[in-house]
Amino acid sequence: MSCSHCHTQEKKMALEGHEFKTHVSTAESCAVCHGDDDYKEMCESWQEETKASMATLHAAITRTRARLSEWSQAGGTDAAEAHLKKAESLYHIVKMDGSFGVHNTSYIDDIIDRADREVKEAEKALDTLKDPPPLEES
Repeated sequence: MSCSHCHTQEKKMALEGHEFKTHVSTAESCAVCHGDDDYKEMCESWQEETKASMATLHAAITRTRARLSEWSQAGGTDAAEAHLKKAESLYHIVKMDGSFGVHNTSYIDDIIDRADREVKEAEKALDTLKDPPPLEES
């Protein structure tokens, strides 16, 4: 087996201003070899669960990034920034994999859980700061 046996669907992606093409696996790719619709449905179920977890994680990252930006000029946010960058990197690992959990559901779940813990650590670091600085008027 080679990568191309499973990764049959071409997909264009962008990351940090760079565009590239990759090939992702699909539930149909799995069913070709495993030979039944139950396997396809199981793969689709894994993918839907992973997509839901990723959506929740993305919302938490976005919310925490916005909160962090309130503090960015006031300083003292290095710890929160470091945790949030780790969470964003882990999120991108899952996103760039493209299988949405089919490669290794336990591993993907662990990555998402770790990213969620990093977001929580970023939030804790922000919670240690006093009230957010007032917004500058222009």
